[in-house]
Amino acid sequence: MKGTSMKSMNVKGFIAGFFLVTIFFSVMAYSTVVNRIDEVNAEMKEHAIQLAESYSDTFTKAASAREFINELLEERLEAAGQSVMMNHENLSNEQLVDLVNQFNVDVIYLYNRAGEVTHSSSGDYIGWTATDEHPAGQFLHSVQDSLVEEIRSDTKSGVPYKFGYYRLDDGAFSQIGIEANVAAGFFDGFKVANMLEEMRLLDGVIDVAFISEGKRITFPDQSGFGFGQLQDAEEEPIHDMDSDGYEIYEHKGGYRIFVPVTGEDETVIGTLSIMKSSDRAVEVRQEILRNNVVIYASVLLFAGFLIAGWYRKSKKHLQLAYFEPLTRLPNYGYMQKFMKAKLANGEVQNMAVFMINCRHFGAINLSHGYEYGDELLQMIAKSLRENIRNSDMLFHFSADRFFLYVDDPGNSQLLEMYAEFLLNQIDELIQDDGQISAIHSNIGIVESRKEMLTLDQLTKRGAITLNQLDIENTHRILFFNDEMEIQIQREERIVQEIKSVIHQGNPARFHLMFQPQLELISGKVSGYEALARMTSATYGPLSPLEFIAIAEKKHLIVDLGYTIIDQACQFVYKLEKEGLNKLRVAVNVSAIQLLRKDFSERFLDLCKINGVDPSSFEVEVTESILLDKDDEMRRHLNQLRNKGVTVSLDDFGTGYSSFARLQNLPVDRVKIDRTFTNRIGDHSEEDPILSDLISMCHKLGKSVVTEGVEEEYQMRYLLDQECDYVQGYCVSRPLEIKAALDFAKQQHLLQ
Repeated sequence: MKGTSMKSMNVKGFIAGFFLVTIFFSVMAYSTVVNRIDEVNAEMKEHAIQLAESYSDTFTKAASAREFINELLEERLEAAGQSVMMNHENLSNEQLVDLVNQFNVDVIYLYNRAGEVTHSSSGDYIGWTATDEHPAGQFLHSVQDSLVEEIRSDTKSGVPYKFGYYRLDDGAFSQIGIEANVAAGFFDGFKVANMLEEMRLLDGVIDVAFISEGKRITFPDQSGFGFGQLQDAEEEPIHDMDSDGYEIYEHKGGYRIFVPVTGEDETVIGTLSIMKSSDRAVEVRQEILRNNVVIYASVLLFAGFLIAGWYRKSKKHLQLAYFEPLTRLPNYGYMQKFMKAKLANGEVQNMAVFMINCRHFGAINLSHGYEYGDELLQMIAKSLRENIRNSDMLFHFSADRFFLYVDDPGNSQLLEMYAEFLLNQIDELIQDDGQISAIHSNIGIVESRKEMLTLDQLTKRGAITLNQLDIENTHRILFFNDEMEIQIQREERIVQEIKSVIHQGNPARFHLMFQPQLELISGKVSGYEALARMTSATYGPLSPLEFIAIAEKKHLIVDLGYTIIDQACQFVYKLEKEGLNKLRVAVNVSAIQLLRKDFSERFLDLCKINGVDPSSFEVEVTESILLDKDDEMRRHLNQLRNKGVTVSLDDFGTGYSSFARLQNLPVDRVKIDRTFTNRIGDHSEEDPILSDLISMCHKLGKSVVTEGVEEEYQMRYLLDQECDYVQGYCVSRPLEIKAALDFAKQQHLLQ
């Protein structure tokens, strides 16, 4: 099979077709030559009969010609209709013009399922909708797959057209037309005139005349006006016809032939008298032989040309349909057919698929251009194709992903070695090209040992495995396992529940709890930190780390953040209603929220809607999010500070903490991470790092909150170090709204 194996054309079918055509025309030519040579005299009789039939057919020839032309027009409409059906999803007006030229039609219109013209080869009628009385509207509401009309005038232009309608697979349909004036010119050649003169001028005809049933003789017209001379039949006797309806006898150096002429109703309307020369007999035989040889050779040459052209065109269409033009690998459509055939034949009891991902191609395209990126992708595809096993099949799955069908893969260890080998080949290729740091390739492996997996399951599991590789970012090869899919399903379920919280509220599933903050020097409650809590209907209580991370990943954090702020406003309103309007409520704000241009305005609007003072709020941000685009974030923070909102720097002491930067940040308060609190021992006299942090923050004019205070000795130590505020289980666990209000009122009464 290998990666270069292609969905090949059925060449044998084309050869067999040409062979049959050759045999057919050989037999026909041989039969014609033999019969014509052996029966040359009889041919004169047949020729005379044909002339007579031609004469009698003159009266009906126009109708016959019209029927013939109609068939040709309908075949042309059908061919154009089939091409539109095969390619309608990607057709533009320009491509419709190409089809008009290709199939020698005049107009092509595409209608949607509502009967509206969406595309037009002429550019006319786009947006026009067919009425129920219009033929297009009648076809739309019919159950027919196709319809060809008789020639009629166009409802708009009045120009006569022959239209055909062809339904597409999505309910839409096409209308294809050929202007009827083209056919009208052809019919002009079938007018009845000078038929006798035409026959007289034929090779080998000495004279010709038509004898009516009333014994009136019509001679050939030589006047140019279409009327011959008439006289009574006196010179030539009219013999009785034989059983075949004709009579031949030798007369004056040739053959005098009398043939009856019938009308459309098969009644005899007269007799055609033809005098043919007998001197042409030998010449006719020789000419027949020469002509048949030429015709035979021409037909074979023409048939060969047509079949060869058909083969090339079919092969080109196959390439476009089933192969990626850039890498020349079988594409996703081919992969579907290939894998479905394997699955249908039960050949997947022991197989595997590799989902090969080449990351960072976007950076390559931006830094080196798309042409270079395409060349690099071609090189990677070539390397993979040359290094896979002959029994395997490689596909170009998507832009920078490849799908490898691995037949009879062996055990998992062998699969991993195979994947490692392919990655090494890509790495060597990239190193030789000087882009070692730009492209990062990895492989997700899905095994199918006994279970019958569908193609959708295989590709889905491959994508899940690649997604897990991106999350972990520590491996290059990973095997799919059920836990990955379970995690994806869990994540999707949580996403739906977060959306429900955002749009419908549902306090049973999402609410805030509030953890008190204590001012050490006075022993008074100074405020609360709002902590989001979520309970899944499926999975029960969720960790904030999990659902917040999912909200950020799925771009829901902004709306969820406003939900949190709105609920915090409602709590502040209740505090103020109880006369506890000096307490601040801290809410965490993500970097994504701060990057929104309208964040500060939305924050203040929520305060206004809930009837609370913005100065009752504290906004907590992490230092790391201020590193990028800090101008936009500073604008929001300064606007909030101007309205009395306190800004605190969360998790200080971890990550990118810098006193030099702290001095310039628009923050009022610093929250020291719990990792420093945990370092306070039961018998420690001091923690130099923590005490220095507190001291430096005070020198910079920032108040200090220490998180994670759970023991009395930690609180005493922080009091000795002049820490301003503490938060932790030593003060209180996070409380529900009612408990938080009661806690604040109790502290207020004690004070």
